[in-house]
Amino acid sequence: LTICCLTAIAAYGCGNNDVGVDDADPQLTSLDAIVNLIEDGAYKSWVKEAAIEDGPGPHGDKLVYFDPLVAQSLADGNATHPRGSTLVKELYEANGDLRGFAIAIKDRDEASRDAWVWYEVFGSDYRDPAFWARGTDSCASCHSSGVDYVITALPPM
Repeated sequence: LTICCLTAIAAYGCGNNDVGVDDADPQLTSLDAIVNLIEDGAYKSWVKEAAIEDGPGPHGDKLVYFDPLVAQSLADGNATHPRGSTLVKELYEANGDLRGFAIAIKDRDEASRDAWVWYEVFGSDYRDPAFWARGTDSCASCHSSGVDYVITALPPM
């Protein structure tokens, strides 16, 4: 597991430069929806980790936010999470500067890697992601060890 994640560090964190989701749900996983999620900052009111941490995978220093759907699902101990479950991972430089985002959005009511859309961007041009794809090996290979592909533990609510 560690080897797969470290291999992915190369250029784009967990991405392999896949960009685009042909069947994106305009309300959840379209590029417009994801950019709006980042720019409006509403995710900052969600449950989040207590502090920036060094992640075990390719993302490095990160702070994860859990939307109310996935937070409640994790708190309830569910094996699968509902459609709409979203996690926003702020990515940081070692000096504490924000360097990008990694986002996971579940847009299907099923327990499978293909139910999740993964997005990763570096810098401030959110419309030019390094990675935006559905159910890809690059992300799912590490995230498959989690509860319905969520590997970050839910902090106290």
